[in-house]
Amino acid sequence: MILNNPFSRASNSASEFHLNSEDFRILLDQINDAAVLIKLAERQVVAVNYRYTQLSGFGTEELNQGGIERVLLDADVEKLTDGSMQQLSLIRKNKNPIKTTVNVYYISQVDQLAVLRIQEMEAEETRTELLSIRLLKGLLALNKALPGCSLEELIQNIVRYGQEAFLAKTATFYLCEKESEQARKITEEEPLFPKSLTAIEIKRLNQVDVWEPGKRVLSEIHRTGRLNKLALIISLPITVNDNTNGLLVLAWEDQQKQDDWMIFLQIYAEWAEVLLTNQQIMEKVGATNEALGLENDQYAQFYENAGDSAILLDKNNVIIDINRNSAQLLKYAPIELINQKAEIIFENSELPAKLEGLNPSESISSSTPKVIYDREGNKTPVFYKLVPLEREESGRKLLILTDASIQVEAEYKIQQYENKAALGEVIADFAHEVRNPLQSFVSGLQLMKKLAKADDPSLGSIEQMLDDCSRINDLMESVLSYSRQKVENFKEVNVEMLVRHLFNKMKPKFTRSNVSAMVNCKGDACSAYADQRSLEQIFVNIITNSYDAIKEEGGVISVQIAPNEADSHYLDVSISDTGPGIPPEIQEKIFEPFVTGKPKGTGLGLAITKRMVEAHKGRIELETYPGGTIFKVILPIEEISGDQA
Repeated sequence: MILNNPFSRASNSASEFHLNSEDFRILLDQINDAAVLIKLAERQVVAVNYRYTQLSGFGTEELNQGGIERVLLDADVEKLTDGSMQQLSLIRKNKNPIKTTVNVYYISQVDQLAVLRIQEMEAEETRTELLSIRLLKGLLALNKALPGCSLEELIQNIVRYGQEAFLAKTATFYLCEKESEQARKITEEEPLFPKSLTAIEIKRLNQVDVWEPGKRVLSEIHRTGRLNKLALIISLPITVNDNTNGLLVLAWEDQQKQDDWMIFLQIYAEWAEVLLTNQQIMEKVGATNEALGLENDQYAQFYENAGDSAILLDKNNVIIDINRNSAQLLKYAPIELINQKAEIIFENSELPAKLEGLNPSESISSSTPKVIYDREGNKTPVFYKLVPLEREESGRKLLILTDASIQVEAEYKIQQYENKAALGEVIADFAHEVRNPLQSFVSGLQLMKKLAKADDPSLGSIEQMLDDCSRINDLMESVLSYSRQKVENFKEVNVEMLVRHLFNKMKPKFTRSNVSAMVNCKGDACSAYADQRSLEQIFVNIITNSYDAIKEEGGVISVQIAPNEADSHYLDVSISDTGPGIPPEIQEKIFEPFVTGKPKGTGLGLAITKRMVEAHKGRIELETYPGGTIFKVILPIEEISGDQA
C-alpha cells in the first residue's frame, strides 16, 4: 500500500499525538519510499523508516543527536513548506551522496512536524529507461508482425504490446466507421469495458483523454473506471483510415506519474497510426498483386495455348519468347529460337523487310497468305500481324502467325469443285446434245445390220459400231445421272427387303459366274429413312462393282445390316466381296468422278453413289485389302434435323 500522507491532521498540536520515536518509525514503515520525520523548528530528526536506513545506512539512533543537515545536504528549512517538492542530495553512510526528490508533508503546523518522503532520482530514471526498453520491444514486435496481418490482427497486437509496455491492468480498442452509429470493441476477450460505444462518444473523445477518480464521468469508459475502482484511464484517438476512427484505451489500478511517460504514449499512438496505414496499403498492394498475378497467369495461359503462333520480339527484332504453337509451326525448340534474330528465321519470306521498316507505334498485317519455311524447308502459308505492345517504352512487339493451310486448301478445293461443277454442266449439255445424233447413228446401224446378208464382211464392223454406240449411250446416261440427281421422296424403306429384291433380280448372272449372295440383319431395326428409288440405285452401283470384281473367278457378296454403334439414329449397311481389293493408287480418289479401276468403266458409278448417300444425310466409307473390299453405307433411320446432321 502506498501512503502519500499517512498522518491525519486531527489537531494542530503535536502533544495530542502522544507518540514516541518507535511509534513514529512503525508508522513511517507504511510508506514504500524512504521517509524521515523531523521537527523543522529545531531541525531535529525524530524518526526514520526502514527504507531510509536501507538507502542511507543510518538508523534513528545515529541521527537523534543530529539535525536535518545529517540527512540532506544544502537543505533550506525555510523552503520545506507543506506540499513542496525539492531536489536535494541525500547523505549516505560511508558512501557518496545521491540525488533525490524530497516531498514535504506537514502533520502539525504548531510543532512544525513534517514527513520528508525521499525518492532516489536514479530510480526514476531507471523506470523511464525500462519503459523505453519495453516500448522499443513492443514497436519492434509490431513491425515484425505487420506483414501478412489483417487489420483486426494488427489492432490486437497494438493493444497487446501497448498493455505490456505501459504495464496497464487492461487495454482495449474501439473501431468506428464514419457512417456507423456504433463503435465495436475489437478485443472481445477484454472483460471490463463495454462491447460497443456510440459513435457520438467516439467523436467526443477526439483527443487524448485522461480520467482519474474525482473527475467527472463523461462516457461509458469513465463509468467503467469508476465502477471497477480503476486509478487511471487514458484514451488515445487513432485514425485508422479516411473512413474509420479508432480509440486505444489503457487502464491502471494504481496511480501513475503521467508526466514521466505521457510522451511515450503519444509516440506509441502515432506509431500505431503509421502501422495501420501501412497495413492497409500492404493489403491493397497485396490484393492488387494477387489480381495482377491472376491476370498474368490468364494471359500466360492464353499466350501459351492460343490457336495462333505468337512470337515476342524486342526493339531489335530479337526473339524474346515464343508459345507452343510457334515451336510446332516452325519445328524448332524454344531454346533454339530465343535470342535469335527474327530476320534469320524468316529470311526466305517477306517478313524481314516488314520488320525492319516498322514504325514503333504502327501495326501491320497481311490480307493474303504469305509463305514461311520451317527448319526442314517445308513451306506453310500464314497470315501475319505485327503489333507494338502498348505502354511499352522498350519497343517490344508481338508477331502473330495464323496458319492458313486449311483455308488455302479449302479455297483450292472449292475452286476445284466450282471448276468441276462448271465442267459437269458443260458435259451434261454436251451429253444431251450427243444423245439425239447418237440415236440416229444407232437406228441407221440397226437398219444396215438388218439389210446386210449373213455373209456380208461389213457385218462385224456394224456390230462393233453398235456396241460402241451402246457404251457411249451408257456414258451419257451416267453423266446426266451425276449432274441432275434428284432425291426427294423420303419414307421408311426396309433395307433388308430391298437388298433381297435386288439379289433376286441379279440371281441369273450370279449363278452363271458362280457368285453367292448373302443378306443378314442384326436386330429388329432394318429400315432407313430414304428415297427408295435412289437407295436402290446406291445398292445397285455398289453390288455391281462387287460383282465385277469377282465374276471371273466367283466369290461371295455379303450384305450386313446393323444399328450404328456410335449413333443409334443411323443404320449401317456393309457390302463386302471376296475380290482382289482396290488398287492403292486409286483408293483415296475412288469416289471422285471419272476414277475407275475397270477397263471399260466410266468412273461415275461410285461418284454418283456418294452424292446420293450424302443427299440422304448419310456417308459412305471404304475398307479394302488383298482378298476383299467393304463399302459401308451409313443411313439415317428417321428424319434428321439440321443439328443432328
